[in-house]
Amino acid sequence: MIQKIVDYIYNGISVLDPWVCLWLFISYVAIDYFCVKHIIYSQKRETALKAAWTSVVISALGALSTLEFVFKPFYILPILIGVWVGTYIPVKSLPKKDAKGK
Repeated sequence: MIQKIVDYIYNGISVLDPWVCLWLFISYVAIDYFCVKHIIYSQKRETALKAAWTSVVISALGALSTLEFVFKPFYILPILIGVWVGTYIPVKSLPKKDAKGK
C-alpha cells in the first residue's frame, strides 16, 4: 500500500517539465501579487481603474496556468509555492502601522 503511494508520487513528479514548473511558479507569484494590489486598490475608491486592470491580469494569468495543472495535478506544487511567495512579498512590503493604528 505505502509502496503504491510512493510510486504514484514519484511517477507523477518525475514527468513534470521544469520549464512549466517555472512558468507556473512565476505566474502564481504574479497572480497573488496582483491580488494583494487589487485589494489595496479596491479599498481606495480613487483607484478604480487600477483595480479593474489588476483584475484583468489576475484572470488572464489564472486562465493560462490552469490549463497546465488540469492534466497533471502534480503541477500544483510550484503553484502553491508561487502563491505563498506572491502574497508574502507585497504584504511584507506594506508600511507597518504604529501602536495607534495609523
